[in-house]
Amino acid sequence: PKRTLPKHIILKKNEDFDRIFQNGQAIHKDDVSAFFVNAAETKVGFSVSKKVRTKPQRNRIKRRLRELWRLNWQEFRLAHHIVFLGKPAVLKATFANLEKEFCSLLKEIEQSTIHY
Repeated sequence: PKRTLPKHIILKKNEDFDRIFQNGQAIHKDDVSAFFVNAAETKVGFSVSKKVRTKPQRNRIKRRLRELWRLNWQEFRLAHHIVFLGKPAVLKATFANLEKEFCSLLKEIEQSTIHY
């Protein structure tokens, strides 16, 4: 079995990101924020705070977020388009702590019932 994220669930278009940021709900944690709207199928996008200046740091944050999603998303019943926004603290946090925070974020998304 492949251990990569399926390409068809990744959000890539700027319009999709803008729509979710403008119309979606937001949940903020110390290291990661999530913006989401209800949808028929789960799709996910990854972004990084503008406070992270260098490209290698931004890419590292996105890689960590993608891996957290890949390892944990199947434990939750999600029908949302979600954009995860990584903050600078992701670079310093341990993977175990990030995973705990990420899972609590997914649980909150799973329990949300507001429709747009």
